[in-house]
Amino acid sequence: METKSYSTLVNIVEESLVVVKNIKTKVDRVSNISNLIKTFNSLLTHLNGENRYEIEQSVKLLLFMQMEEDPLETEFLNDIQNGLRKIMDSLVAENLKVAEDNNHSIKKDSNVLKSDNKDIKPTSTKKEKTEEIQKVFTKKEPDIETMEFIKSFVEESTDFLDQIEPMVDNLVSSDDMENINTIFRLFHSLKGLAGFLKFEQIKNVTHEAETLLDIFRKNPEKRGEHHQELVYEVCDFIRNSLFTVSQLYSDEPQEITANKLIKKLQNTIEILKDKKPQPMKKPLGEILLDMGEIEEETIQRALKIQKGEIPLGEILVDMGSTTQNTIDKALSLQSGTERVVAKVKRNDIRVDTNKLDQLFNLVGELITAEAMVINSPDLSGLELEHFPKAANMMNKIIRELQEVTMSIRMMPLEGLFTKMKRLVKEVAKVTSKKIELSIFGQDTEMDKNVIEEISDPLVHILRNSIDHGIETPQDRVKKGKKEDGNLVLGARYEGNEILISISDDGKGIDKDKILEKAISKEMLKKDSKTMSEKEILNLIFEPGLSTADKISDLSGRGVGMDVVKKNIEKLHGSINVESTVNRGTTITLRIPLTLAILDVMVIVVGDTQYSIPILLIVETLRPSLDQITKTMDGQELIKVRDQIFPIIRIHEIYNKKTKITSLDDGILIVIESRGKNVGVFVDDIVGQQQIVVKPLSEYIGKIDGVMGAMILGDGTIGLILDIDSLVLLTEKD
Repeated sequence: METKSYSTLVNIVEESLVVVKNIKTKVDRVSNISNLIKTFNSLLTHLNGENRYEIEQSVKLLLFMQMEEDPLETEFLNDIQNGLRKIMDSLVAENLKVAEDNNHSIKKDSNVLKSDNKDIKPTSTKKEKTEEIQKVFTKKEPDIETMEFIKSFVEESTDFLDQIEPMVDNLVSSDDMENINTIFRLFHSLKGLAGFLKFEQIKNVTHEAETLLDIFRKNPEKRGEHHQELVYEVCDFIRNSLFTVSQLYSDEPQEITANKLIKKLQNTIEILKDKKPQPMKKPLGEILLDMGEIEEETIQRALKIQKGEIPLGEILVDMGSTTQNTIDKALSLQSGTERVVAKVKRNDIRVDTNKLDQLFNLVGELITAEAMVINSPDLSGLELEHFPKAANMMNKIIRELQEVTMSIRMMPLEGLFTKMKRLVKEVAKVTSKKIELSIFGQDTEMDKNVIEEISDPLVHILRNSIDHGIETPQDRVKKGKKEDGNLVLGARYEGNEILISISDDGKGIDKDKILEKAISKEMLKKDSKTMSEKEILNLIFEPGLSTADKISDLSGRGVGMDVVKKNIEKLHGSINVESTVNRGTTITLRIPLTLAILDVMVIVVGDTQYSIPILLIVETLRPSLDQITKTMDGQELIKVRDQIFPIIRIHEIYNKKTKITSLDDGILIVIESRGKNVGVFVDDIVGQQQIVVKPLSEYIGKIDGVMGAMILGDGTIGLILDIDSLVLLTEKD
């Protein structure tokens, strides 16, 4: 087994064990089950034999758990844990054997295996249940042609759901009947596709949902908040069923859940049918005004003339203000018998995201190739009259190609924010709190891959804001606040980054309480008296630290914010917390628009070239020695225009041999990091360049202060500096 393959598998298994523990404690149960199924599916491509069998059985159990909670769920999770530990034992044993063959010594990772490591024997009840689940969830593979149909069905139906869910949010609050009509049509299309492929559970549920929406079309006054939740429930069922279909090519395992939901829908429909409809017809005059057929003054004159039961339309025709044909058309619109169907020409096509990723990677390679051509040493000293012009033209075209390619992967945050709206409603309901959610910047666009990665962090932060931050209505009134807590979710561009902020007007973060908890858990790495307010607030990201008085189903275990920080750092982003007691908290996520292409300044230290993202650079200067001072602990500081900030020497951090060690001989690049300036000392500046970010291989591992690698114009490899982590590294030292 290759070292790279071994480390990848061990990491996946370790992370999976943590996720299983979280599911056991009900932390993000639904999303964790879904994520674990995806992880296991990716794991299947690396495993064979007994290990593969263990994962296949685990996937079936998870698919069942996704449908409903079962009294035997904890025992199922014990089975999954035992299976993962067996795989870990197998991987370690195999790797040790390889290591011995190569005269290496590899230490067995005891941390993963030492806790809860005894197998739990299955009870007879659980054994029967497990056998039943394994039988139901066995994959029934169709022929290749049908598999393609199913793949298209899953993709198209997912698109339908992505369109439906934002509109369901306005199902009750909006008077726009086209909103209901559109949801109805999308469900109808989804039902037709499911029926064609004989996915009976999806077809039957969407049929009942269609019937419910048809009642709302004819009698919109019958809509209620609980109906909105019911339609959301239908969307959740379809989404889960689509996932099952993508795994097993069948929706039969969803039959129990489908029957429960169908019964619920049918009961609601019967109740609504028993209610006498109260038609809400739009006045004829308003319809004629909307049609642009008549002026308001004419309507007012006709109303003054109207006596008894003489129809308004007849009076308008007698006045010569309109024709009988126009009145007939308006009357048919009023009664709802005429449907205006607009023919929309589609201007999009469905493309596999893997092809988009491949295109994006090729554009990245093209940028690298362009730099290698233009900066080729073979061109040095040659007088090429037309080459610069041709090179500039090529650069312009490649830039445009890059922008178009990037825009293809960009998506508005509206879909993500709509999901967060629903989450806020559900959490507010569970916590018995009144929340007023405001949203801005939903049109802001971001790389699709990045949007997928920030979904979980947003869920954690919003839930914490409601559960920990915003007080109960009674407590808010006592403090002189209004009953409804304010929660603001927004996004905006700032340079080549997007700032996503979550603000609440709750009780804020008690810094003394954080310090007290951190001290009790021995988490502090320095004297609490010397810690700044920002350092204290950042303790909430430490694993295991929570200021919650009691653990709830939503939060309080100290695992949420730690996960948030890791996910954001994985995106080369940063997170900032600001809080005032009794006034509220604001958490800001600063995330790159895309992770693949950067404009950088290439620098030289010794015989190595590094790069720094252009957006971080404030200025460059050659310092004089009278600007430099040293603190008692040896930290070098520079004073620039009455501002004092620290200096980081790259050659000292990475032990690079260089002739330039005196600050007045080199270049100081002033960089903004975490809201403060810092000076990075380098030998020289090569120039500005657009580069493609290449991740460091797993064999090399993580290097402190480095976010990735790049291929330079001359074909050599350079490192991209992560200034934020460099600053943290020097602070630790």
